[in-house]
Amino acid sequence: MEGLSLHQAIVRCWTAKVVPRLQPIMQALPSIRVWELWKRINGNKYGDPVTINRVIFQISSSLQSLVNVRKPSLHKMPHNWSELLYVMENYTPALKITKVIWNYPDPGWIKVNTDVASRENPGRSSIGFVLRNEEGDIMYAWGKEIEEGTNNEAEVRAVLEALRYCLNHDYVLIELHTDSMMIKNVLQGTWTCPWNIDVYVEEIKELMTKCNIQISHTLREGNQLPDHLANYALDIGPIHY
Repeated sequence: MEGLSLHQAIVRCWTAKVVPRLQPIMQALPSIRVWELWKRINGNKYGDPVTINRVIFQISSSLQSLVNVRKPSLHKMPHNWSELLYVMENYTPALKITKVIWNYPDPGWIKVNTDVASRENPGRSSIGFVLRNEEGDIMYAWGKEIEEGTNNEAEVRAVLEALRYCLNHDYVLIELHTDSMMIKNVLQGTWTCPWNIDVYVEEIKELMTKCNIQISHTLREGNQLPDHLANYALDIGPIHY
C-alpha cells in the first residue's frame, strides 16, 4: 500500500483478484480499518489512548466476526489475518444433495404445478400451470403473460388461475405444488399475507373451501414444465394444450 492514496487503497481492496467468497471480506476491510483508526484518533484526543496493536486486534476481530456470520459452517476461524485468508482461500464447502422427484398423485386426484417468469421485479411477468392425472398424463397445460407486477403477484395469480380452471372443470381433489415458499406459507396461514396480494389470496381461500386441496412447496427442478410454459408465454406468446 506504500505510496497509495486512501482512495486508491480502497479501490485496490474492492478490485483485488481473490476467490469469490473472499470478495465481501476484502470490500469490508477498508471500512473496518477507517472506523478503528477514527476511534483511535478520538481516544487519543479525549484521553483514552489506543495502541496500534489494539487497533489491529479490533480490525482482526471484526473481520473474524464477519466471516463467522457469512460462513457459519466454518468453525474456529483464526484471528490472524494471513491465516484467515489461507483458510478462506482453501475452504471447500460440503455439498448438500437433495433428490427431487415428481410423484404421481393419488388415485382420483389431480396434481397441479404452477410457476411464473419475471424479467424484472416489478416488471413483465407471465404465469403457467399444468394439470396431471394419477397416470401422470397431462390433462391441461397453460401459460400467458399478465400485467406487469411483482413476482409475488405473479405467483399468487398462477395459483388463482389454476384453481379457477380446476373448479370450472369439476376437479375437486387437488394436489397443488408451487415453488414459492412464501405463497405456500401465506395460503396455509403460517405467514402474514402481504397487502399487495391480499385480494388474490382471499379469492384463493374462498375457492379452497369448494375443494379438497393439499398445498406443497416444490423445488424448481420438480417444476420444469410450468416454468417452461411461463417463459414461453413471455418470450413467444400464450400457449395451452
